[in-house]
Amino acid sequence: RVFLTEPRRGDILDINENPLATSVPVKKLFANPRFIGGFTEEVAGALAPALRVSKAELAQQLRPTIRTNGQGRWTTNMYVNLKKKVSLETWLQVTQAMARLEVKLPNEKPSARQKQFLRTLRQQAVYAEDDQQRLYPNGPLAAHLLGYVQDREQGFNHTVVTETVGQYGIEHWFNGQLQG
Repeated sequence: RVFLTEPRRGDILDINENPLATSVPVKKLFANPRFIGGFTEEVAGALAPALRVSKAELAQQLRPTIRTNGQGRWTTNMYVNLKKKVSLETWLQVTQAMARLEVKLPNEKPSARQKQFLRTLRQQAVYAEDDQQRLYPNGPLAAHLLGYVQDREQGFNHTVVTETVGQYGIEHWFNGQLQG
């Protein structure tokens, strides 16, 4: 497997080396509806407070979508994009909520297969990819000179890759050097 990661975008500093623009690590959150199965309400209830979204909206996102593929076989979606630009603290809350997830099983003593399903649900149903968020510590100060960045998605090797591209100002003029 090939994993593409975008390098951390460089900082823009003033003459005294104070940051005018910097990047901080964040996460993109995804879920695999196949691993969630019939427990969308329970997972949505556990994650909604941490992600600050409604339980109903999240449950709708987590439900599997069934469609036919090119060979005429029924398939379900393998991932759902839950939220972008999630702080590392929120990601920690999400992983803790999933680790503590309680679900009702049909029988009192779970089988080995049910135990494996629960382990997969808690550990792999919700996952994250590394990302970065551009911050401007001084707010709008010198915004007309600094410009801003924008995420641009491109296809690469049958995979969607997101890159951060400078728009206007220093972010644009020095995009090649800032991209890493």
